[in-house]
Amino acid sequence: MLLTEKRKSCPFMIFISPTKASEYSIHTYNSIAEDFSRTRNSAWEEFIQLAQKTPENAHIADIGCGNGRLFEFFQNTKKTVQYVGIDPSQGLLHEAKRKFPEHIHLFQEGSFFSIPLPHKSQDEVWAIASFHHLALEKERKNALKNIHHILKENGRLVITVWNLWDQEKYRSPKEKAYNRSFLNPLWNIRDFCIPFGNEKKMRYYFSFEKEELCELLEEEGFSIEECFFSEKKKNICITARKRQKSQFPVFFVQHIPFHIVSLPQVLQVFKGVKNIHTPLLITTPNPEMIQECQKNPEFQKILCSSFLSLPDGTGIVWASGLSFLKYIHPFWKWIFGIFSLVFFVFFKKWYPSKISKPVCGSDVFQCVLESFSAHTPYHHSLFLLGGAPGSAQYIAENFLAIGGYEDGAVHPERNTEIIENINNSHTNILFVALGAPKQELWISQNMHLLKNIRIVMGVGGSFDFISGHQKRAPKIFRYLGIEWLYRLIKEPKRIQRIWNATGRFIYTMLRTSTKL
Repeated sequence: MLLTEKRKSCPFMIFISPTKASEYSIHTYNSIAEDFSRTRNSAWEEFIQLAQKTPENAHIADIGCGNGRLFEFFQNTKKTVQYVGIDPSQGLLHEAKRKFPEHIHLFQEGSFFSIPLPHKSQDEVWAIASFHHLALEKERKNALKNIHHILKENGRLVITVWNLWDQEKYRSPKEKAYNRSFLNPLWNIRDFCIPFGNEKKMRYYFSFEKEELCELLEEEGFSIEECFFSEKKKNICITARKRQKSQFPVFFVQHIPFHIVSLPQVLQVFKGVKNIHTPLLITTPNPEMIQECQKNPEFQKILCSSFLSLPDGTGIVWASGLSFLKYIHPFWKWIFGIFSLVFFVFFKKWYPSKISKPVCGSDVFQCVLESFSAHTPYHHSLFLLGGAPGSAQYIAENFLAIGGYEDGAVHPERNTEIIENINNSHTNILFVALGAPKQELWISQNMHLLKNIRIVMGVGGSFDFISGHQKRAPKIFRYLGIEWLYRLIKEPKRIQRIWNATGRFIYTMLRTSTKL
């Protein structure tokens, strides 16, 4: 329901929530519909580019259609489309029907949460300057789920939102948003209130970052087709294709994707290696690797391109539950962030993380090694590269799954010989234990030269754990998420690396805007 009449006189005061402000925006649009319609009589320039891939006779749903400006654009282009306009504002729908009296049946009342269209009925869904009126992440996710539902397979989603953060003319609303987010933690620094007309009727807007919007679409089952700023960076414009939702859902930490997957599911991917035709990269990002990505764009690009990205480390579990910190005022971010860390340590079972436990590279390697060694069809299918001198050799002598190995460090002058040995082994799976980011960089540079390999995975110190060259932390340390403490006790010289993976990682997560 909208706010009461008493609150309508001052709906954007700091004591209400962004959700209420968003709801009130519908009342605002009803009251300004006629004046607002006069400002929306021409198409934005980016419409031409966005419509280039729209096929003839495409079924198009225009959500947040306003006065039917998009319908008029397609009429002017002489491109035939099967159009339907949807808007929650009765005032704007009235303006659309008044403007196109012969097509009033094309305009219907509805919203992102109530789309009056059948499943898989639309070739395209357009949301022009409407998606930014949704206040909460869960609302935006629900909206995208509903859009995904009505789109046909490989259907196209077109979204534009105002690029408020980078526009100088919105400096005042930006400053007010920052102050409001300090006075009321229900608001954040990206919750804008933009006035319209002489009466300064207020409307709610969320100020997106381009990367955040792309990640949100990818999480909800869309593949980004193009993403660009309109002229003078006024709008963020994105087109995306509906795809089958991945068997493994994804979330993001510091722009690095992570898949929500269990150890048995990962093992099944390896067991299906014979049916894989294009080589797949599996990575295991951990807090230390995320820190490395801050200064190593090439490494970050590799992690983002992997087929499976496994959450390796308790720190990733904690970080996966920090979406509530996104964009809140720094004062509240530190208070709530530290509280979340304490809560995670003592009440992990009730912590709102997206994953229940990490999937460590060492566990994956050991699971594949033991399973493949126990089943004849998988014998001699693994190749080992790297590890401490003697580690790979020990594993090859004790496990039937190994079909070849190259022990110790990889020297550049031997790279061609190593590639030949891997290819001559006729193995399908390659495990590389050179440590991050060296192992991922080696894989990226040489993957195209591996003729028979279908799955490649970097596994850090896993060879050394299996061979006994290095002792892994006892299970109780791993269960409590303090494996780092055991390593620090055993190897004090690792203090800098451990600090990067613990203290510095926590600082990074609380200092920056966390994106999942």
